[in-house]
Amino acid sequence: MRHCLLVAGLFLIGGPVLGQAPQQQPPASTPTLDPQNNRLDAMLLEWEARMKGIESLKAQIVLQTQNKAFRTQDMFEGIAKYKKPNLAILDLSMKNRPDKIEKLICTGTYVYRYAPDSREIRVYDLTPKAGQVSEDNFLSFLFEIKAAEAKRRYEVSFFNETDKNYFILKILPRYAADKAEFQVAYLALSRTTLLPRTLIMDDPQGNRTQWDIPIIESGANLDRREFTAPALPSGWTFRRMPREASAQSARPEDLPPRVARPKP
Repeated sequence: MRHCLLVAGLFLIGGPVLGQAPQQQPPASTPTLDPQNNRLDAMLLEWEARMKGIESLKAQIVLQTQNKAFRTQDMFEGIAKYKKPNLAILDLSMKNRPDKIEKLICTGTYVYRYAPDSREIRVYDLTPKAGQVSEDNFLSFLFEIKAAEAKRRYEVSFFNETDKNYFILKILPRYAADKAEFQVAYLALSRTTLLPRTLIMDDPQGNRTQWDIPIIESGANLDRREFTAPALPSGWTFRRMPREASAQSARPEDLPPRVARPKP
């Protein structure tokens, strides 16, 4: 399936969160921020300042999915790792079904995504073509946030201002490419660290994906060699995915992942 957002992910922890450029460009005007009189603007600017100092992260992940049409609920558990500027790993397996996995590695140039059903590792080239600019994606939104850019691309508001431990935000997409992926997202940030604790996303079909991050370690000692092309398991093949894929013409698996979610 095609992956969304924002990513969320989350680490998406967003998981790695790398994807197609939006179909519409953000408006040229930059939103005006007023931190003296607007609590949301003040929080977003503080979030931006805090994230600038983060070089690496390691987190435990619990991912729950609800499929409305099939009335199913699944739970995945595992780890996510992130190292600036654009390195990420997501390694999850279904609870009580270790053969069901969601695993991908972002080397900064390529995303390697495991597809166990077909015994292949799908390779997505992230290098921008001549004249192209890389997209700011949800990984950037969470850990390299720019307050003005966040307000320009998403409609962000406080969902719950009374919680003593978390800032809880409601996020609505402004652009068609994002709206095709999610209708609304809810993000809980620690008031102490401004790191994500929970991300909930509802897609246009009414399905819900919830990322919980019970443990997150900022400044984790991560080896750069972890974020390299994986060795091919016995009996598996690499499958290079087409660079020219578009949302209108490509099969879902041909499109680079945006926020990692398990296949339905």
